[in-house]
Amino acid sequence: MRDETSSGGGPRTDAGVTYRGQSYRRVGTKSHVRRDGKVTQLAVWQSTCPVCGEAFEFFSSRTTRLREPSRRCPKHRAPGRRVVFEGG
Repeated sequence: MRDETSSGGGPRTDAGVTYRGQSYRRVGTKSHVRRDGKVTQLAVWQSTCPVCGEAFEFFSSRTTRLREPSRRCPKHRAPGRRVVFEGG
């Protein structure tokens, strides 16, 4: 997956990436307290569910590239099942 990054190494807000034909946009960051008590920042990503068309958000590490992003909204979540777009 291609990831546009800022000079700090993390993806820029509004950076658009495409993973297997599905578009994702970074819309911000969110503070998160880890199990060890340290506070870290997560990237907030937005995409559109290929099943129902609704926008959904998910989180990833702020500084690493998306590897296997969520492909569907929480209602239509189906781990391991391929996403097939119309016409392809």
